[in-house]
Amino acid sequence: SATLVYSDSEGGEACAGTQAITRSWTITDGYGNTSDCTQTISITPTTLADITAELPGDITLECGDALPALLTDLGCDNIGVSLDGEPIIIDICAGSYKMLRRYVVVDWCTNETLEHTQLIKVLDTEGPALTCPADVTISTTTNSCVGNIALASPTSTDCGGGVTYATSASAGTISGGILTGLPGGIHTVTFTGTDACGNESTCTQKITVEDNIAPIAICDEHTIVGLGSDGTALVGAFTFDDGSTDNCEIVDYSVRRMDNLDCPGNDATLFGEFVPFTCCDLGSIVMVELRVTDASGNTNSCMVEVEVQDKLAPVIVCKPDVDVNCDNAILDAIQVGQELPASAIAITGTPAASDNCSVDVVNNVISNTVDGCGNGQIVIAWTATDGSGNFDGCLQRINVANNDIFTITDTECNDFPLGAAHSLNDDVEWPCDIELTTCGLGLSPNALEGTYPA
Repeated sequence: SATLVYSDSEGGEACAGTQAITRSWTITDGYGNTSDCTQTISITPTTLADITAELPGDITLECGDALPALLTDLGCDNIGVSLDGEPIIIDICAGSYKMLRRYVVVDWCTNETLEHTQLIKVLDTEGPALTCPADVTISTTTNSCVGNIALASPTSTDCGGGVTYATSASAGTISGGILTGLPGGIHTVTFTGTDACGNESTCTQKITVEDNIAPIAICDEHTIVGLGSDGTALVGAFTFDDGSTDNCEIVDYSVRRMDNLDCPGNDATLFGEFVPFTCCDLGSIVMVELRVTDASGNTNSCMVEVEVQDKLAPVIVCKPDVDVNCDNAILDAIQVGQELPASAIAITGTPAASDNCSVDVVNNVISNTVDGCGNGQIVIAWTATDGSGNFDGCLQRINVANNDIFTITDTECNDFPLGAAHSLNDDVEWPCDIELTTCGLGLSPNALEGTYPA
């Protein structure tokens, strides 16, 4: 291997153009053999014209970029460079400006100078970096179906600062940083940030409005229900409402009844459109719960006392009037102001009575006009009364007649042989004349043998 070394010697004047460097080279191989040569390097002085192209040119930077370093050396001994005073700053907007750097370049050989101005533009051309508030869910107000929210401001970073904000929303009204009148649903709030140089950026926030407010249930405190002709009543839920309200809208009314302990079994019901009542509820207070539901599924309920009444009177239809002869034995048992005896009912029959619930039938003899001849009329008042005291009545009559008329047609006494004018169908048999040979005792009709027919 060989080793190459050199040594320099410098002479002459740089400005005179005689400056040169003599460089002596020596190479030595591995055996110690050497060889020499000499190199001459002539140095020509640099002129101002030579370095003009190397002076810094105008540049444009983005706000926040680092400024280029000041020029302090051009690499030539005869050329000097320095900044002529402080850079001149011309503001454009916050974070944006123009900078003028004025350089003075000197040729120390000729004492010639050159002035050079560099224009550096630092511009803010990008919008601020915005960070919007997090998405949020709010509820409607208690007295309206809209939501309101105080808007938070976004945060921003911008090289120039001075960011101002404009806010818009897909629904509602913004005033003083308060967004009001948001209906239910998902809405978008757009924040636009503008820096001092007019650059804009936007970000959005989602606001979800839900109705979490339960309705206000208002019930009739006390409700009276009248049973129908079939002994039942099916009452709609809305009947028990007394003006229930909701901040949005009530979409469903449902009702259920509690168990009536006075009735057999458990007659409580589930919530439904109607609630049933029956005759068994008469005389009891049945508790009913009304439930109202709004469009968002919020519910509330209230209780109602229900009094079940039966205002429908029973219906009674008497049997037809009956005719009896005055010698009928039942007539002796019939008393005005009393019920008919069973023997009489066997003849008159019992009226047909019906009611939506239950009915009791009673009777009372209200008049008897049968005279001594066995002719007249007995009037019976039949009354049907239900469990609520409603009643109906009808009248039935027993027509009494003397169908065996008392007749007297005979003009002859009852003696044999019977004469032509004697009738055996008469109701009277006249006694014949009798001649007695005694006086005093034994003259009564019953004692006179043969005087009256047997």
